[in-house]
Amino acid sequence: MVEKHGFDRQQLHAVIGQAKRLDYVLRLMDRQAPAYTPPAAPNGAWLRYCEQFITPDNVQNGVAFWWDQYQDALARAQQVYDVSPEIIVSIRTA
Repeated sequence: MVEKHGFDRQQLHAVIGQAKRLDYVLRLMDRQAPAYTPPAAPNGAWLRYCEQFITPDNVQNGVAFWWDQYQDALARAQQVYDVSPEIIVSIRTA
């Protein structure tokens, strides 16, 4: 992961270490969780959301917001809060 995708080695060790400690809890939750069958197609809620918010204008506004106006601020937010710019932009432009 470090060589192929550029991940930080120490951060990976920290995440994997947490996963090992939580493994028991996750297995217990998995046994108690109801079975889940993913939907065969998008549901009505997603289709209504998509039609209303994922429009060419909103995509263009998101790009302008990201690159033209707030690129530096979004980069700082990612460093400080570990929230990717895509998440912030998608919330802002919706």
